[in-house]
Amino acid sequence: MKLNRIALAMLIAAPFAGANAGVTITPLMLGYHWYPEDTQDKMRDEALTNRNSLTSVAPGTIPGGVALVNDLIVGAAIGLELTPWLQAEVEYQQTKADAQHNERNSGPIAGGPGYAGVPYDAKHETLSGNFIATTDVFTGNYDSKVKPYGLLGAGYSRITVDNPGYDYRSYDTIGNLGAGVLWQINDALTLRTEARAVHNFDNNWWEGQGLAALQVVLGGHLKPAAPVAPVEPVAPPPVIVEPA
Repeated sequence: MKLNRIALAMLIAAPFAGANAGVTITPLMLGYHWYPEDTQDKMRDEALTNRNSLTSVAPGTIPGGVALVNDLIVGAAIGLELTPWLQAEVEYQQTKADAQHNERNSGPIAGGPGYAGVPYDAKHETLSGNFIATTDVFTGNYDSKVKPYGLLGAGYSRITVDNPGYDYRSYDTIGNLGAGVLWQINDALTLRTEARAVHNFDNNWWEGQGLAALQVVLGGHLKPAAPVAPVEPVAPPPVIVEPA
């Protein structure tokens, strides 16, 4: 799956969806991505593919595997406000991180030179579907300009690690759990700040993210339905009896 093509399609489709109120567009999301130290242990026994010979290197040939290095993250999203307090979104993220062998595992790899500590090029892409629920559902204060929220979602992850002789691929299922604040600048612009934990189910580790983005709302935010005033019963007109 070409995740970058999907992200581009999301942005192209956004203007056509803007005819409906409550459509949210996040053209640029920036943040920082933290990886656990045991990524090198989780990825240690994965087979690596040799590009030149197109043969598999036996699991464990690279002792200690590779460790993903914390780095900047960018992303984009398109969503829809389902209610004044709940929105759904499709989100794409990409982290251009590095990966390194653990220094203590120096020595030859598959008959070649030692690669301990040598940085590799790594790319981590995700495509997720998320639900964002604000605390307005509890407070009922829908006119507030500061809206704390919780996020819950799931999606697909692809990790690619390269060096001149080897490839590593990891295709995984992820879950998103986050909390943040929506700062409504006006009815069309919202600043979004968020802290998120991402669980990689296949590799069994947790990642951390700190995110900030400017969200554009097309058509204005959804408003709660105005209460309907009770209708007073209309008394029947009096009956006038003509005298005989």
